[in-house]
Amino acid sequence: MRTKIITFGCILLAGMMISSGTRSVKAEEVVATDAAIETKIEEIKSEKVETLPEEKVEEEVKAEEAEDEIEAEEDETPLGSADDKKPQSKKKTTKNISKKTVKKAEKAEKASEVKKQSKDVIKYTDEEFKILVCVTFLEAGNQSYKGKLATANAVINRVLNKRFPNTIKGVIYQKYAGRYQFALCAPGGKLEQAMKNYGKNTGWRAAYEKACIKVVKDALAGKTATDRRYHFFRLHYKGIENWKSDGVKIDDTYYYNY
Repeated sequence: MRTKIITFGCILLAGMMISSGTRSVKAEEVVATDAAIETKIEEIKSEKVETLPEEKVEEEVKAEEAEDEIEAEEDETPLGSADDKKPQSKKKTTKNISKKTVKKAEKAEKASEVKKQSKDVIKYTDEEFKILVCVTFLEAGNQSYKGKLATANAVINRVLNKRFPNTIKGVIYQKYAGRYQFALCAPGGKLEQAMKNYGKNTGWRAAYEKACIKVVKDALAGKTATDRRYHFFRLHYKGIENWKSDGVKIDDTYYYNY
């Protein structure tokens, strides 16, 4: 009996020792586990601390790259004032469009006016241009702009009329009953001399020639001195209106038709 009690006590003591050992082992494992967790936490913290600057650096790099792209886009923009780079409102854009539309309309109107003025413009050579300048110079050099223009118009009106030659030279050198229509065209006459002196005149002659060049350019572009097309002209004299009442007097010259 005593032996059994002793044996039971030994078994109980051994069991207690084993359980206490297990608990100690578990405690050690818990301590070890806690220590491992703390170590892991420290490592994670250290990794966060170490990686945080890298992330910031990457963010800064991305920000710098974005700024470089913006600057590159600005560099590609055409040069202009600071105001040109400012965003414009829709109202300004509308105004700009309307201004462009108005300008286009004005140009179209001017173009149509030029076409209207030049619808009767005739073809001519450089020689014929000089001939018309010289004829205007000799016939109306001392007259007003309107008088010079009416003289040039008379020549052009003949070119446009089927009863006369269709060129300036043909009109100026036309003969009727063996005589030149323009007396100054005779060989060795005033027109021949004026053609030789063209561009070489000085003083008042140069001034007259310059004025006649402008008049002839205007006349060939379609500008006219009168509403009616006259084909003839002569120095005005008293009573000429009784002979040709449908004519018009400009300065010292009378313009009329047959």
